[in-house]
Amino acid sequence: MDVGANVGNYTLRVAHKYKDKEVRIISIEAHPETYRALCRNIDCNNFKNVKTICKAVTDHKGSVTMYDQIDIKSSKPRYHFRLSSTFKRVIQKLNNKENTGSSDY
Repeated sequence: MDVGANVGNYTLRVAHKYKDKEVRIISIEAHPETYRALCRNIDCNNFKNVKTICKAVTDHKGSVTMYDQIDIKSSKPRYHFRLSSTFKRVIQKLNNKENTGSSDY
């Protein structure tokens, strides 16, 4: 099980190593854009032994808000999905108190 799989670095390694040994991998990623990249990576490698889930994992029920770093210095603001967090203060610190975007999951 790969919780917080991001784009699948560990998932892809394990899937490749155990593809002929009937090992199943569950790969969980909460951020929708990162999840799509994870799925593309799995598809590109033609792994059939990986199940993906687009959900946040926590120790309680409910919703979570995820914050993204936004590059507001460019003429076209860009989100940096690799720097998402459930804690706004983490992203604000990374952004040096610049803007953050958020989404509820």
